[in-house]
Amino acid sequence: EQYYFQQYAQHILPYFQAKKTLLDIGCQYGLFTIPAAQSEMKVTATDIRQLFFNYIKKQCPNSKYEIKFRKEFIDETISNLNEEKFDLILCIELLYNLPNHEEIIKQLSQMLALDGKLICSHRTKGYYIYRFIKEGKYDEVEKILSNSHQQYNAQTKQELIDMYSKLGLKVLDIFPIGIFSGIGND
Repeated sequence: EQYYFQQYAQHILPYFQAKKTLLDIGCQYGLFTIPAAQSEMKVTATDIRQLFFNYIKKQCPNSKYEIKFRKEFIDETISNLNEEKFDLILCIELLYNLPNHEEIIKQLSQMLALDGKLICSHRTKGYYIYRFIKEGKYDEVEKILSNSHQQYNAQTKQELIDMYSKLGLKVLDIFPIGIFSGIGND
Protein backbone atom coordinates (compact mmCIF):
# COMPACT_ATOMS: atom_id res chain seq x y z
CA GLU A 1 0.00 0.00 0.00
CA GLN A 2 2.77 2.45 0.88
CA TYR A 3 4.52 1.86 -2.45
CA TYR A 4 1.37 2.59 -4.44
CA PHE A 5 0.50 5.56 -2.26
CA GLN A 6 3.87 7.12 -3.06
CA GLN A 7 3.37 6.39 -6.76
CA TYR A 8 -0.04 8.07 -6.78
CA ALA A 9 0.76 10.82 -4.28
CA GLN A 10 3.28 12.61 -6.46
CA HIS A 11 0.55 13.19 -9.04
CA ILE A 12 -2.47 13.70 -6.79
CA LEU A 13 -1.32 15.63 -3.71
CA PRO A 14 -0.55 18.84 -5.66
CA TYR A 15 -4.31 19.16 -6.28
CA PHE A 16 -5.08 19.25 -2.54
CA GLN A 17 -5.91 22.87 -1.75
CA ALA A 18 -7.63 24.37 1.27
CA LYS A 19 -11.36 25.06 0.90
CA LYS A 20 -11.61 23.03 -2.33
CA THR A 21 -13.96 20.05 -2.47
CA LEU A 22 -12.98 16.43 -2.97
CA LEU A 23 -15.08 13.37 -3.71
CA ASP A 24 -12.98 10.30 -2.86
CA ILE A 25 -14.82 7.30 -4.26
CA GLY A 26 -13.83 3.97 -2.77
CA CYS A 27 -11.67 5.69 -0.17
CA GLN A 28 -10.74 2.50 1.69
CA TYR A 29 -8.31 3.34 4.51
CA GLY A 30 -8.19 7.00 3.52
CA LEU A 31 -4.82 7.15 1.79
CA PHE A 32 -6.06 10.32 0.11
CA THR A 33 -9.02 11.23 2.31
CA ILE A 34 -6.73 11.86 5.29
CA PRO A 35 -4.14 14.11 3.60
CA ALA A 36 -6.93 15.97 1.78
CA ALA A 37 -8.69 16.67 5.08
CA GLN A 38 -5.38 17.69 6.65
CA SER A 39 -4.95 20.09 3.71
CA GLU A 40 -8.26 21.64 4.80
CA MET A 41 -10.23 20.34 1.85
CA LYS A 42 -13.93 19.64 2.22
CA VAL A 43 -13.99 15.88 1.68
CA THR A 44 -16.78 13.48 0.83
CA ALA A 45 -15.46 9.94 1.24
CA THR A 46 -17.39 6.93 0.00
CA ASP A 47 -16.92 3.20 0.39
CA ILE A 48 -19.04 0.12 0.98
CA ARG A 49 -17.36 -0.83 4.27
CA GLN A 50 -17.93 1.05 7.51
CA LEU A 51 -14.62 -0.20 8.95
CA PHE A 52 -12.75 2.13 6.58
CA PHE A 53 -14.62 5.14 7.96
CA ASN A 54 -13.88 4.06 11.52
CA TYR A 55 -10.17 3.91 10.69
CA ILE A 56 -10.19 7.34 9.04
CA LYS A 57 -12.02 8.85 12.02
CA LYS A 58 -9.27 7.54 14.32
CA GLN A 59 -6.62 9.14 12.11
CA CYS A 60 -8.49 12.46 11.95
CA PRO A 61 -10.02 12.82 15.41
CA ASN A 62 -9.94 16.59 15.40
CA SER A 63 -13.30 18.11 14.58
CA LYS A 64 -11.62 20.71 12.39
CA TYR A 65 -11.40 18.14 9.60
CA GLU A 66 -14.37 18.38 7.29
CA ILE A 67 -15.15 14.83 6.13
CA LYS A 68 -18.56 13.49 5.17
CA PHE A 69 -18.78 9.71 4.99
CA ARG A 70 -21.16 7.88 2.68
CA LYS A 71 -21.50 4.10 2.88
CA GLU A 72 -22.66 3.28 -0.64
CA PHE A 73 -21.76 1.80 -4.00
CA ILE A 74 -20.52 4.09 -6.78
CA ASP A 75 -23.84 4.10 -8.64
CA GLU A 76 -25.57 5.21 -5.44
CA THR A 77 -23.00 7.97 -4.97
CA ILE A 78 -23.61 9.23 -8.48
CA SER A 79 -27.37 9.12 -8.03
CA ASN A 80 -27.34 10.70 -4.55
CA LEU A 81 -24.80 13.44 -5.29
CA ASN A 82 -25.55 14.17 -8.95
CA GLU A 83 -26.50 17.78 -8.17
CA GLU A 84 -23.28 18.52 -6.26
CA LYS A 85 -20.12 19.82 -7.88
CA PHE A 86 -16.60 18.92 -6.78
CA ASP A 87 -13.27 20.53 -7.52
CA LEU A 88 -11.57 17.14 -7.50
CA ILE A 89 -12.94 13.63 -7.89
CA LEU A 90 -10.76 10.59 -7.21
CA CYS A 91 -11.75 7.16 -8.46
CA ILE A 92 -8.63 5.12 -7.74
CA GLU A 93 -8.33 1.33 -7.92
CA LEU A 94 -12.00 0.83 -8.74
CA LEU A 95 -13.03 1.46 -12.35
CA TYR A 96 -11.25 -1.54 -13.81
CA ASN A 97 -13.56 -3.81 -11.80
CA LEU A 98 -16.68 -2.30 -13.35
CA PRO A 99 -18.12 -3.39 -16.69
CA ASN A 100 -19.66 0.06 -17.27
CA HIS A 101 -16.54 2.10 -16.50
CA GLU A 102 -17.02 4.43 -19.47
CA GLU A 103 -20.54 5.40 -18.32
CA ILE A 104 -19.26 5.89 -14.76
CA ILE A 105 -16.53 8.25 -16.01
CA LYS A 106 -19.11 10.22 -17.99
CA GLN A 107 -21.38 10.56 -14.95
CA LEU A 108 -18.50 11.55 -12.65
CA SER A 109 -17.36 14.20 -15.11
CA GLN A 110 -20.81 15.81 -14.85
CA MET A 111 -20.20 16.22 -11.12
CA LEU A 112 -17.10 18.37 -11.64
CA ALA A 113 -17.08 22.06 -10.79
CA LEU A 114 -15.85 24.49 -13.41
CA ASP A 115 -12.15 23.68 -13.94
CA GLY A 116 -12.59 20.56 -11.79
CA LYS A 117 -10.32 17.55 -12.20
CA LEU A 118 -11.21 13.87 -12.40
CA ILE A 119 -8.41 11.47 -11.50
CA CYS A 120 -8.98 7.80 -12.30
CA SER A 121 -6.83 4.72 -12.39
CA HIS A 122 -6.99 2.03 -15.03
CA ARG A 123 -5.21 -1.28 -15.50
CA THR A 124 -3.13 -2.53 -18.40
CA LYS A 125 -3.03 -5.98 -19.91
CA GLY A 126 0.45 -6.38 -18.44
CA TYR A 127 -0.93 -6.08 -14.93
CA TYR A 128 -3.53 -8.78 -15.50
CA ILE A 129 -1.15 -11.10 -17.30
CA TYR A 130 1.32 -10.91 -14.41
CA ARG A 131 -1.45 -11.32 -11.82
CA PHE A 132 -3.02 -14.36 -13.43
CA ILE A 133 0.31 -16.06 -14.12
CA LYS A 134 1.24 -15.51 -10.47
CA GLU A 135 -2.11 -17.05 -9.45
CA GLY A 136 -1.69 -19.94 -11.92
CA LYS A 137 -4.85 -18.93 -13.82
CA TYR A 138 -3.58 -19.53 -17.34
CA ASP A 139 -7.06 -19.68 -18.87
CA GLU A 140 -7.58 -16.13 -17.55
CA VAL A 141 -4.31 -15.05 -19.22
CA GLU A 142 -5.65 -16.38 -22.52
CA LYS A 143 -8.87 -14.40 -22.06
CA ILE A 144 -6.93 -11.20 -21.34
CA LEU A 145 -4.73 -11.73 -24.39
CA SER A 146 -7.78 -12.28 -26.61
CA ASN A 147 -9.72 -9.33 -25.10
CA SER A 148 -12.53 -11.69 -24.09
CA HIS A 149 -12.31 -11.52 -20.30
CA GLN A 150 -15.77 -10.67 -18.95
CA GLN A 151 -14.81 -9.21 -15.58
CA TYR A 152 -11.65 -7.17 -16.04
CA ASN A 153 -11.00 -4.38 -18.47
CA ALA A 154 -7.70 -2.98 -19.57
CA GLN A 155 -6.78 -0.15 -21.92
CA THR A 156 -3.67 1.07 -23.63
CA LYS A 157 -2.65 4.71 -23.28
CA GLN A 158 -4.13 5.54 -26.69
CA GLU A 159 -7.38 3.74 -25.88
CA LEU A 160 -7.68 5.81 -22.70
CA ILE A 161 -7.04 9.05 -24.57
CA ASP A 162 -9.64 8.09 -27.18
CA MET A 163 -12.22 7.10 -24.55
CA TYR A 164 -11.84 10.28 -22.50
CA SER A 165 -11.85 12.44 -25.63
CA LYS A 166 -15.03 10.74 -26.84
CA LEU A 167 -16.61 11.69 -23.49
CA GLY A 168 -15.65 15.33 -24.07
CA LEU A 169 -12.88 15.32 -21.48
CA LYS A 170 -9.39 16.66 -21.91
CA VAL A 171 -6.64 14.29 -20.79
CA LEU A 172 -4.02 16.31 -18.93
CA ASP A 173 -1.66 13.40 -18.49
CA ILE A 174 -1.37 9.66 -18.09
CA PHE A 175 1.15 8.29 -15.63
CA PRO A 176 2.17 4.66 -15.25
CA ILE A 177 1.82 3.38 -11.69
CA GLY A 178 3.48 0.18 -10.56
CA ILE A 179 6.10 -2.06 -12.08
CA PHE A 180 3.82 -3.81 -14.57
CA SER A 181 2.05 -0.78 -15.96
CA GLY A 182 3.75 -0.62 -19.31
CA ILE A 183 4.97 -3.99 -20.55
CA GLY A 184 5.74 -3.83 -24.27
CA ASN A 185 2.93 -2.15 -26.18
CA ASP A 186 0.64 -2.39 -23.15
